[in-house]
Amino acid sequence: MHYEVARAIVYNDEVPIILPSHVYYSFYNSPYIAHKLGTAIDVYFDDYALFPTFEGTVLEVKWFNAPKYRVDGLGREPLIVTRLNDEIILKVLHVMPKVKLGDTLTLGDPIGKVIISGYLLPWSTPHAHFEVRNLKDPYRARGAYKLRPILNPQLYVHATFSNVFRIVSVEKYFAWLKIVRHNNFSLSPLLVELNGVTGCLDAGIPHYLHGGVIVKSMVGNAGHFLKSKVLGLNLNFTHLHSNVYTFTLGGTVKLRSKDGSEFRGLGVYLGNEMVKLIFLHGQQPDLKCGDEVELTLYYST
Repeated sequence: MHYEVARAIVYNDEVPIILPSHVYYSFYNSPYIAHKLGTAIDVYFDDYALFPTFEGTVLEVKWFNAPKYRVDGLGREPLIVTRLNDEIILKVLHVMPKVKLGDTLTLGDPIGKVIISGYLLPWSTPHAHFEVRNLKDPYRARGAYKLRPILNPQLYVHATFSNVFRIVSVEKYFAWLKIVRHNNFSLSPLLVELNGVTGCLDAGIPHYLHGGVIVKSMVGNAGHFLKSKVLGLNLNFTHLHSNVYTFTLGGTVKLRSKDGSEFRGLGVYLGNEMVKLIFLHGQQPDLKCGDEVELTLYYST
């Protein structure tokens, strides 16, 4: 299996998170607090979640009750804790455990099958959730180490900015779209320019009310807003840490197409050239494969 260079590392550079080249992933496209803080990564494996770092020993496998935000969601949530060294553990959620206490795992070993967790929303695709944490604090939603994404500069070649998409497939709660443009695929299909530097958008907008942009290096004074336009709407970005800038949205921001149709939001991931157009509750939009749709964000009064 081909692996990319480290796509994320713990902020103190101790633990790399290394992913197969064919998977897509996200740091900020989630409503949960760990993603708002930049301390978790969701990885969208095809079937089995694979161990994402060099070596670890399974310290704990436990289950707890989970909410059911979708009818097919599992009401019990598995938690897998793997010791990476004397101080650091890897926390894994949304994976049916194939491992047991005391197992030693190395890079690429199967951990278990990704599940439809009760925490997933109806439009969510099954994935593994990873956090790197202190051994003495394995369970909380807060408190994990910050992750620093690593980007390949070649992914920025001939970058363009567009809000016109072609429909690839239509599902029950969402449609997959591909941006209409004629250039090389970047790490993210939606790009943002901050102080003249191109960054990769990673967000669920506007439905999650926040998101991130990953750049090659810090591009502005951390104490000031950086203004940029995303899907036609000016947003204020603030420096989160390292090479990551984040934004938050008010509840008045909405997404619509050029013909006036309203949508819940747009899911943008890293390592995936498609975006997810999420429908409003009960909406049955007249979308057909091959059609083009122009999307914009706007303030609703």
